[in-house]
Amino acid sequence: MSINAEFIIRRSNSLNLRRQNWLNIVQEVYDFIEPMDGDIYRSHSPGQDRRKHLFDQTSSKAFQNFTAGMYSNITPANDTWFKFGSSFEDINDDQEASLWFDMINSITARELANSNFDMEIQKVYGDLGIPGRAAIICLPGRRTMLNFTAMHYSNTTIDQGFDGRVDTLYREFKWTARQAFQRWGDKVSEKIREFALDPEKQDTMFDFIHAIFPRSDRNIVSREKQDKPFADIYVDKTTKTIIEEGGFEEQPFAAPRFYRANNEIEGRSPGMRALPSSRMIHEMMKTMIQRANWDANPPIMYPDDDILDVQITPSMKFGYRPHQSGAKPEFLAIPSRYELPQWIYEKQQEAINSAFFTDFFALLSNLEQSVDRTAFEVGERLNEKVDLLSVARASIKNELLDPLMTRVVNLLMRNGAFPPIPQSIAERPSFEIEYRGRLSILAKSLEVRNVKGYLNDVIQVSEVFPSILDHIDDTKLNKTLVDAWGANIINKDIDQVLQEREASQEQQALEQEALLAAEAAKAVPGLQKRSEEGSPIDNLVNEGA
Repeated sequence: MSINAEFIIRRSNSLNLRRQNWLNIVQEVYDFIEPMDGDIYRSHSPGQDRRKHLFDQTSSKAFQNFTAGMYSNITPANDTWFKFGSSFEDINDDQEASLWFDMINSITARELANSNFDMEIQKVYGDLGIPGRAAIICLPGRRTMLNFTAMHYSNTTIDQGFDGRVDTLYREFKWTARQAFQRWGDKVSEKIREFALDPEKQDTMFDFIHAIFPRSDRNIVSREKQDKPFADIYVDKTTKTIIEEGGFEEQPFAAPRFYRANNEIEGRSPGMRALPSSRMIHEMMKTMIQRANWDANPPIMYPDDDILDVQITPSMKFGYRPHQSGAKPEFLAIPSRYELPQWIYEKQQEAINSAFFTDFFALLSNLEQSVDRTAFEVGERLNEKVDLLSVARASIKNELLDPLMTRVVNLLMRNGAFPPIPQSIAERPSFEIEYRGRLSILAKSLEVRNVKGYLNDVIQVSEVFPSILDHIDDTKLNKTLVDAWGANIINKDIDQVLQEREASQEQQALEQEALLAAEAAKAVPGLQKRSEEGSPIDNLVNEGA
């Protein structure tokens, strides 16, 4: 199929039309939770106050805690949250291969820290919290090897393949004539070039489309950029021409969805779940503020023919005609004050915080300080919340971390950032990534609770049947615990453990032999004495010699 600018424009329009129903609800969620970043249907001027209509901060605070909790527990800046390895255990046990994986781990962590990853990934978590779908792309940077760009929901659309995985990303954006000319030079249209070179017109905005999608018709043996697996095309919407066409060796972007309903492509979010309570709590607070304002400044009645326009202010004094009937101003009688039950307000707060997992992230961050709760209680509460997050956690792994880290590793490898691959890995290439964020470790550690329960039962049974302990592989048990708690840094290498075991067994064998020899010597003490010179035994010994 021939790809041209008109096809890209039609495809973009089609994807935008398909998500029209989502835009209304996403705009409303932004309005109630984070209006500063919610230009879906409407636009605001820079610096404009967008929170005038808000009367309660519960939703906004819960969203901020959600974004911070996701960031600090999945991809924390102060810790290495991933570990490279092979799916073959014998390769992981190989010293040369293990050292190589440790080196690329350190190099990748360093390059991520040098890039803008931490800043952009927080925007991704924010988009997962409100529209429920995010988009982030990784490209080579001008000053660093890696550069990330999180793209806002309002100008991106996606599509997925037959397997349900997102493989297509379209982005509509505006650039000034100056920006477009800086990027593409003489490839731009004559109008953009003319405007870019005119100081009076260089800030004029133009519309463009950036499309990334898998190529179905390509020459797989060609190394040309137009034949790479993923197309990378920029289109000028005004002139309906392709400005730039390139390609990628692998999918350069990730477009995760927090929740996804059946037969839907766009995601759903915690913010959507919190929307009914967010609406209600804002109306409740608005009503309470309006009533408080009536109580503090009630309406005043006075004769309509009075020339005095009464405006009550604190400590003011004004006169009236006491001899004239009805001349005395008086406050308008209003119904008795209605106090909203506190439990209704708290119930809405609880629903909002539950939708954004506020209690769960607070419990995680204060895990060491949870001294007022038993270990069982903390474990049960964490287990419940992890179960609620399990679907979203799988989506984040499969749709965010896996494609993004695959792109990062391939970019660094092609740029020569990694040392040469060891022979053992080259012969059986099988690369896998284990995520070590607190949320991933917690999920594994909760699985270990079943192992601990089993061991407790085994210990009790072993008092009657000691042979049951022979069924436990201590090496596998240790690996399970180390992986669950992320304790590799203090765990000995398996080869070191085996060497120490072998040396200890040899030492025990020598000590046992020495002990047996000493006991034998005690049993026959005469054998240790030298025969007397000239005795029959001495003569017999000398004859044998």
